[in-house]
Amino acid sequence: MGDVVSEALDIKTVRVKQLIDNVAEDPQADAAEMSLSRYNLRVDQGKADGIVAVPFFIMRGFRTRNIVTVKDSPLKSLKDLEGKTIGLSGWQDSGNTWTRALLRREGVDCDKINWVMFVYTLLKALRKGYICPSYMEVAKKGYEGLLTQFIEVDNKGVVSITKGCAVAGLGGKPVYRTGDYNYYITEKIRSNDAKAVGPFIMASLEWERLFQKGCCGTACK
Repeated sequence: MGDVVSEALDIKTVRVKQLIDNVAEDPQADAAEMSLSRYNLRVDQGKADGIVAVPFFIMRGFRTRNIVTVKDSPLKSLKDLEGKTIGLSGWQDSGNTWTRALLRREGVDCDKINWVMFVYTLLKALRKGYICPSYMEVAKKGYEGLLTQFIEVDNKGVVSITKGCAVAGLGGKPVYRTGDYNYYITEKIRSNDAKAVGPFIMASLEWERLFQKGCCGTACK
């Protein structure tokens, strides 16, 4: 890994923490990486004005996301994932889009899968030693954010997780659901929605397991 210098072009490369959502509206970048799935979504939404897509293949082989589980897992096929929990980095990422296509081809109802992002996935991966311990600060910040931003305890000691999106989906008619930031912040919210309760409980269990042991895995050591 590293920067590649061109003898023919004068290019300044800037590393960003997250992909630029719309290079046409970014004042600091003349070009940026954009996955095919994100570009197609913008075209479908009519938000691709000013963007010129240039296909650029940096790998000779076709790449898709790996589906990783533990060695002694009872999961042996894609069909076995229906009703299970899958952690992923981003819903619109190209690799994850292809993964859902594979699942659908095998007859798996993707709406019956619990898609969990970040906190639970990071905590479990740390406990199992799948990722470098340096991710501990990221996981800790994410979990503490859940507690401070979304968890409320009433005068009877009842714990609730708040501000959960009451509905979720993409596409559809008569109202097209874009799945972007504006879509989710304008949908109805409610407390103790199952889509929020489940991931929070699982993240909390991983948090306790991780710190009861007093250590995490040793990946990258």
